[in-house]
Amino acid sequence: MHNSKSLVIFVNISVSPITYKGKHMDQGIASRLQVIFEREGISASIFADKIGVQRSAISHILSGRNKPGFDLLQKIIAKFPTINTEWLITGLGDPYKQPVKQIQTTLFDPPTVQNQSVEVTPVNTMPSQPEGNRTIERIVIFYSDKTFETYNPQ
Repeated sequence: MHNSKSLVIFVNISVSPITYKGKHMDQGIASRLQVIFEREGISASIFADKIGVQRSAISHILSGRNKPGFDLLQKIIAKFPTINTEWLITGLGDPYKQPVKQIQTTLFDPPTVQNQSVEVTPVNTMPSQPEGNRTIERIVIFYSDKTFETYNPQ
């Protein structure tokens, strides 16, 4: 007869919320979609209609039955371009992209450097003789009133 002893150990494992850089990260795209619905002020069915998918597809994602495919994520990003893609996929960051400050400049605007002075030294010298077989084809002079003149020596 074989005499053996068994030891059974019960371990209680609790899962704590996932955090990244001190921020709570939600654990599913369903909750991120809910955030979009709330912030956009639309229902799941209107959302499905807007992105061009069956309402049942969104319902299945919200219930946890299915996970969204790449095509669905592309449709969301195409119809809601202000949604932060990284947040939509991973839950990291803010739900919406931060606006990018547009700076309008032209070729004639002086360079701008914050908290530094820029000294521009004009060069008024022309080479006396072009090097090699090169010749001057055209000279363009830019004026401070944003006009220019072109000289073609012949």
